[in-house]
Amino acid sequence: MKNTLPKTESLKSKKLIRLLFESGKSDFTYPFKVLYQIVDLDENHPAQYMISVSKKRIRTAVGRNHIKRLFREAYRTNKHPLHDVLIEKNKRLALVFIFVGKPNITYQLVEEKMKIAISSLTEKMQSI
Repeated sequence: MKNTLPKTESLKSKKLIRLLFESGKSDFTYPFKVLYQIVDLDENHPAQYMISVSKKRIRTAVGRNHIKRLFREAYRTNKHPLHDVLIEKNKRLALVFIFVGKPNITYQLVEEKMKIAISSLTEKMQSI
């Protein structure tokens, strides 16, 4: 499986985003909260994701973009176990990662926690 993150894998549908925030399930792994829901997607990708960083928590756009970059990279390199389970079960998943941590975060911490969050999601998807 390729280690890429195409634009078509990002979640952009306002309808799906609203649905996730209203009725999606949540999981918390510091420094982020994960909202997820199994949905009917027309895309070829088993999961679509979105990353949200609050303006209240991180004041500068440069800081928010930096954190989003860290999250995207950590997701890109660690998404394969989740995708494999979703393909096996023939399911589609919509994900939102909401940043709730401190501004001075390192990539090592983000990657470590992303692995934990993805393994937790993988276990939940296997039980469905």
